Amino acid sequence: MKYKLKIEYNGHFFCGWQRQNNGISVQKTLEDAISVFTKCDTKIIGAGRTDAGVHAIEQVAHFSSDKNLDPYNLQKCINNNVNNLPVVVNDIEKVPNDFHSISSAKSRSYIYKIINRHPILTFQKYLYHHEKFPMDIALLEQAAKIFIGTHDFSSFKSIKCQSKSPIKTIYDVQIEREQYTDAIVIKFNANSFLHHQVRNMVGAMIYVAIGKFSLEYLNYVMEAKNRNLSAPTISPDGLYLHKIYY
Repeated sequence: MKYKLKIEYNGHFFCGWQRQNNGISVQKTLEDAISVFTKCDTKIIGAGRTDAGVHAIEQVAHFSSDKNLDPYNLQKCINNNVNNLPVVVNDIEKVPNDFHSISSAKSRSYIYKIINRHPILTFQKYLYHHEKFPMDIALLEQAAKIFIGTHDFSSFKSIKCQSKSPIKTIYDVQIEREQYTDAIVIKFNANSFLHHQVRNMVGAMIYVAIGKFSLEYLNYVMEAKNRNLSAPTISPDGLYLHKIYY
């Protein structure tokens, strides 16, 4: 049997999604909790390998088991055995054996949250990016349009990126205000993303919005396919894996 999990977590407390030797990962935390229920080692595969500090509103993962597990009791067991870490499984369902959390996905969306003010962040720290310089939202929106479509995103990928191709398709970029906090929320929807692509695009967009880059220069960076020409990689604090679409 194959099982699909919908997962939420605060990435600040983890070294990332992927299992690592030097920190607490979301993947291993969940695998250990599942094994309490199945009484055997279990490997789960997540749809997105979020980095250290990156959050998830709805990460998706799957695992297989020879046993016919009850999803409701499995969910309760996992959530009771994550060692008080900020990760929770919100839903589990049985899926066909040909389902795969990565290859079955049609698109993915990430959001990036920015609080734009001079005073430091207090209780929003680690959940939002803090930008102290005034941002021109009209310029931010114009910068976002440059990324929409199918492009070579070499200027916005990590040097450690292992993707076979830098060409990705961004279907849409939306910018809105978050209720109550008045934070700026940027939502990207794409077929898939390169390593650090969202953080690097947002960093370049902010540079445009605060006047460090012109729109013409951002277009030049895109065409140059040279990571060294763009803005630094922005912090993971405001980044959330929003949803995986199947």
